[in-house]
Amino acid sequence: MIAVTWLVPLSVGAQYVFEQTFGGVDKDEGYSAVETSDGGFIVAGRTFSFGAGESDVYLIRTDAAGETTWTRTYGGEEVEYAYSVEETDDGGYIAAGWTSSYGAGRDDIYLIRTDSAGDTLWTRAYGGPDPDLGFSVRQTADRGYVVAGGTRSLGAGSWDVILIKADSIGDAVWVQTYGDTDPDLGFSVRETADGGYIIAGRSRSYGAGGDDVYLIRTDDAGDTVWTRTYGGPDDDEGYSVDETADGGYIVVGKTRSFGGGPCNVYLIKTDGVGDTVWTRTYGGRAVDWGSGVEQTTDGGYVVVGRTYEFGAGGSDVYLVKTDDAGDTVWTRTFGGPEDDWGYSVAQTADSGYVIAGWTESFGAGDFDVYLIKTEPEDTVQVSEGHDVLHPRRRWSLSQNRPNPFRATTTISYALPDRQQISLTIYDISGARVRTLVSRTLPAGLHNVVWDGRDEAGHRVASGVYFYCLRAGGHAETRRMALIR
Repeated sequence: MIAVTWLVPLSVGAQYVFEQTFGGVDKDEGYSAVETSDGGFIVAGRTFSFGAGESDVYLIRTDAAGETTWTRTYGGEEVEYAYSVEETDDGGYIAAGWTSSYGAGRDDIYLIRTDSAGDTLWTRAYGGPDPDLGFSVRQTADRGYVVAGGTRSLGAGSWDVILIKADSIGDAVWVQTYGDTDPDLGFSVRETADGGYIIAGRSRSYGAGGDDVYLIRTDDAGDTVWTRTYGGPDDDEGYSVDETADGGYIVVGKTRSFGGGPCNVYLIKTDGVGDTVWTRTYGGRAVDWGSGVEQTTDGGYVVVGRTYEFGAGGSDVYLVKTDDAGDTVWTRTFGGPEDDWGYSVAQTADSGYVIAGWTESFGAGDFDVYLIKTEPEDTVQVSEGHDVLHPRRRWSLSQNRPNPFRATTTISYALPDRQQISLTIYDISGARVRTLVSRTLPAGLHNVVWDGRDEAGHRVASGVYFYCLRAGGHAETRRMALIR
């Protein structure tokens, strides 16, 4: 494996900015990256350079500076992809995609469970005689997994959204399909705070015309609670969804119906029943596309995709930061003279962002996995071709992440100026469990981790807890759930 790194330390041992490529002489692509519990990163994609077959699932584990810890490939003699990866509660990993080497049909949904070193614990293939594809996986609160994708083997139409609930060893508990006679696909799934699921994708069976963004809300058994479509007369698709702190949803994708160009980034904010709160488009007069979205700790949103309108050449990775109303705070592009794509984005513990994609501009081969770590939000950076970010100083308390949680969770809050603050955990009866912070802190964004223990260091029971921030005459309380 050949890796190329551009690394800039921002503060001693704490924060990094880098762009790194991974791969060999052939084509290698990255589709998903998340920060790991030790501050490193796990990246999933596919590789034509390494492995046993035509292409294989490619997992890359790095340290906090983006330096390779290990790489693994998974698959057989045919074609395998991985589109989604997540760290599991025991420090291992779960990845989802599809396989042509194993299973019942030409392509089957492929789930890979590894330990912390990337060694395989088990794999599963799901599907029938026709193609079945997996695009998104999440570990669920019961330590099982939920996978979303598309199926031609099951359902009512030529393609249908498929949702698979698996137990902790990958055995299917139930399978549900959604859609009608025309092609419908699910690209992203999240477990919701009440134990149900939210799926984003595209539908040609329903909506206003062509393809439309397709949002499906289910209960914990996968039964439909409601569905919504969004779009206009042309093709519109949703690729990523996140549940927001107010109980609604944020969806990103692409639109050919709206915006200033033939295709633009499409961001949709809904309430808890899927009704539109607002929509926004981003981009220019060329082709721009949104692939990943996440709500940020300041209540705004971060979007990643690709742009042909801005940047250095070809297509470039496109990063858009918005406020809570979807208005642009700043944008960034990354890449070189050739084509570079961004597929996933996640906020990191230092309030920066990690992006996974692929690059034709840099690296060793035709295409290489492209991993980007950006500066923290509270950094003011001036450089050629980049905006200047001035942080908005305001008082805020963000929803903890993850929520629900099993081992640890991070609580973020922002102070407009230097203040004496207290951050305290309470149980559902109102009894104080633990004071996490009680001191004077400077202005800016702060993060604190709760490990699910009380003042005496004892593990507290599963249940609902509340955290209350008091500072400068303000007080705000939020709810969280601990699951053992």
